Amino acid sequence: MTFRSFEFHNPWVLLLAVPALALLYWLVWRRKSTAAILFPSVARLKGFHPTLRQSLRFLLPILQALAVMGFFAALARPRQGDARTVVRSQGIAIEMVLDRSSSMEEQVRYGGEDRRKIEVVKEIFSNFIAGGGGLSGRKTDLIGLTTFGRFTEESCPLISLHEPLITSVKNLSTVAPALDKYDQPTRDLSNARERGLKPNPLNATAIGDGIQRAVLSLVTAEEDLARGEDQGGYKIKGKVIILLTDGENNAGMDPVEAGRYAAANGIRLYYVVIRDRTETQETFFGRRVVRELSEDQILEDPREVVKESGGKAFLATNGDELLNVYKEIDKLERSEIGRIEFRTYQEKYRLFLLPALACALLSLFLGETVFRSIP
Repeated sequence: MTFRSFEFHNPWVLLLAVPALALLYWLVWRRKSTAAILFPSVARLKGFHPTLRQSLRFLLPILQALAVMGFFAALARPRQGDARTVVRSQGIAIEMVLDRSSSMEEQVRYGGEDRRKIEVVKEIFSNFIAGGGGLSGRKTDLIGLTTFGRFTEESCPLISLHEPLITSVKNLSTVAPALDKYDQPTRDLSNARERGLKPNPLNATAIGDGIQRAVLSLVTAEEDLARGEDQGGYKIKGKVIILLTDGENNAGMDPVEAGRYAAANGIRLYYVVIRDRTETQETFFGRRVVRELSEDQILEDPREVVKESGGKAFLATNGDELLNVYKEIDKLERSEIGRIEFRTYQEKYRLFLLPALACALLSLFLGETVFRSIP
């Protein structure tokens, strides 16, 4: 049992236990101070030692005291909140847009170790939604997830209860980079020529299409809410798209046009790029660095995409920088509306009542049998 959110509904009842215990003590003391049989002298009884039964008779008032305290604790209605309800009236609608091309399987430094980009993004996404890792969570917001390779997919619609969304994030996988001779996706690129491997046409980066799909999701959700079809009167204060990719657009709609489409619908766009500052090339002697890029060079196109929406472009070269980017976005897009309160409770009086009954019955039984006295 955890005592978090444990409380007494009527704590003042516990104060009544004090006079009850005082009365019990007085009754026990009074009984002890009155002799059952009067003798002219007890000098001859000094050589007798008390029996085990007589030595343990002090247990009776202890059991009686425990029974009294347990009864009054049960009357005070101990209870524990077993569900928290976030009361939402307004908030921000956020569409998370994630690149799942095969390059997201590459290694990136995060927390002092090398991990796959997609796994790092999953962890930071989950913390951004639910809280953790230095992020406060988005408990009062509608959040959805759109993913893209060559084609886009709505992995999770905009929802306010985020458990299904977090499950969708955890189950994400990247597009396989190649097809075998049977046109089956494969991630094993060894002996590519001998095995007849060819590039997977689905392994592309359609950034513009991802933005456009996210805009449609946000606009549709807002229209549904205006008609009162969902979320019980919830009102959207603002609409936001957070796009994350590690590459450049090479399929589908022009991202700049998609950015203008977002701006025209009142949606602020954040464009996050996670990649090295270097460009490399595979050679006979291995991978070599072609050139070193500045942040301005990498973010030149993303800044053009977000310009009209009033958003911002970010560069993260590792997982730790990516976490800081999401912390900054989290601060920029806050909606402090809604409150958390306990709505349902479990009554816990049995935890005190049953032991109290056991102590009372045991005290009564022992008082009438083993520890019975005269009168």
